Amino acid sequence: MSSLTERKARLIVHGDQPYNAEPPLDRLRASYRTPAKDFYVRSHGDLPDLDEAA
Repeated sequence: MSSLTERKARLIVHGDQPYNAEPPLDRLRASYRTPAKDFYVRSHGDLPDLDEAA
């Protein structure tokens, strides 16, 4: 699994708060099925800051 930083580098980020991104059009057209790494990210709210220790 790739990190969020690696994933952001592959996607066109339209907004960070809330986070919205999509793959470039040429990658969507490359295959009938969209690979999981190229899924759209659509969020309607901010991402929560979670405490890993809790």
